[in-house]
Amino acid sequence: MLNNLANLFSTRFDQSGRIEDVNEAIRLHREALEHAPTPHPNRSVTLNSLGSVLLAQFRKTGFADMDEVIALHQEAVGLLPAAHLHRPASLYNLAIALSARFGQAGQIEDIDKAITVSRKAFSLLLAPHPYQSIILSDLANFLHMRFNQTAQIQDVDEAIKLHRKVLGVHNSVRSASLDNLASALFTRFRWTSCVENLDEATVLHKEVLALLPAHHSQRPGALNNLAGDLSAQFYQTGEIQNIHDAITLHREALGLLHAHHHQSGSCNLANALAIRFTHTGQVEDVDEAIALHREVLRTAPHSHQLASLSALANVLELRFDQLGQVEDVEAITLHRKALNLKLLPAHHPERPFSLSGIGTALHMRFGKTGQIKDVEEAIGMLRKAVAMLPVAHPRLAALATLLSNLAGVLDLRFGETDKIVDVEEAIALYRKALELIPTRHTERPGTLNCFASVLVTRFEKLNRLPDAEEAIKTYREALSLLPPDHPENCKISTNLGRVFMAMFVFTK
Repeated sequence: MLNNLANLFSTRFDQSGRIEDVNEAIRLHREALEHAPTPHPNRSVTLNSLGSVLLAQFRKTGFADMDEVIALHQEAVGLLPAAHLHRPASLYNLAIALSARFGQAGQIEDIDKAITVSRKAFSLLLAPHPYQSIILSDLANFLHMRFNQTAQIQDVDEAIKLHRKVLGVHNSVRSASLDNLASALFTRFRWTSCVENLDEATVLHKEVLALLPAHHSQRPGALNNLAGDLSAQFYQTGEIQNIHDAITLHREALGLLHAHHHQSGSCNLANALAIRFTHTGQVEDVDEAIALHREVLRTAPHSHQLASLSALANVLELRFDQLGQVEDVEAITLHRKALNLKLLPAHHPERPFSLSGIGTALHMRFGKTGQIKDVEEAIGMLRKAVAMLPVAHPRLAALATLLSNLAGVLDLRFGETDKIVDVEEAIALYRKALELIPTRHTERPGTLNCFASVLVTRFEKLNRLPDAEEAIKTYREALSLLPPDHPENCKISTNLGRVFMAMFVFTK
């Protein structure tokens, strides 16, 4: 009776979102649990119900004792014999709770256990069973989550395989299944630069969008996902229409979002506008991006302050680099603010990127002011960032980017001090960065171009012919990785021509 009444409050909470309803459901389930001590036959059901409602409360408010939620589901599983009809569902509930705690605390043990428990739950179901697709889909999502933490490519490969298997079964949520598969493919593209993965993700996201009515609650997310694909296509091909279309999609998504969801939509639009600015130089794009990020920062809750500070600082850096507006050195202040211990503790995973942000901003400011102290501080910040980041970081070429940034600043300092040790270290850092970047990765051509440039610097300083020869080989590799009509081709070809000219002068 108490459980039934609690379930009614829980159902109403699902419909209305009223926190009073979920609180009452929790109270009633707790009371029911007191009346069902072990070995009461209803205790397992009540444990599962209380755990599920506490998890719903957590997802709504962000507050709940996830340790208690997991303990409740573990006890429920323990009460059920191996062949019990409800054991797969109980195991599944435990897996969901473990994945939620992983999302909260980031402990890899939780997502490992969620995957193991999900596999066990699936193995207990006799085919065909309506829960098989649900458990497989979530297992694939858990594998995807673990990949984002560990960068083990077999996890995302298995996730893709499982999502394909789910799609092969008739289900009533095809749009969600397509979206899950597309997201896993896009993640794999970001890690491997396999263009076929990106192309398929784009096709699938278009199909998802076609399945969702104009005012469907999932449509804004579908619009943003497709826009993300098009932005990536733009980086691949340099086709400007792709970024134009991405901005249009982000604007449509923002228009469909409720006010309290505007922050993520505004950030997506701002990021796309910033990308277009770097390629077209339209000042109104970067100005709008800055305005959007400022509004997000103004309204962001404390838990989102770090991301908002970093996003605004990055786009201010971009405008400062392109236009040299002195007021945009505010970016350095924002990055420093993000390092405030209340926002970013010493071991926070985002700390290396805030340090890198300061280093990059100081690097840019030096280019405008010529203050050597900016270069020295930038090098210090970037060294700290590199030291904090694991070699196998799951973010796409994150360590490689930091290594390249540090190499670039060392090359800049060489231009001021003429100390060859800086060029030597820059070359070593670029070599290490290139070892970390997959052959078809979108960042590889740019890194090759920078590496070749430093080789040329050493050739000009020490008259070492092997440096010039390696530079030519490196420029050619960069060109081979870009489409024939890519806008960077002209710059790299020009650099290659200069090396041939320098070699001609040296050898004649």
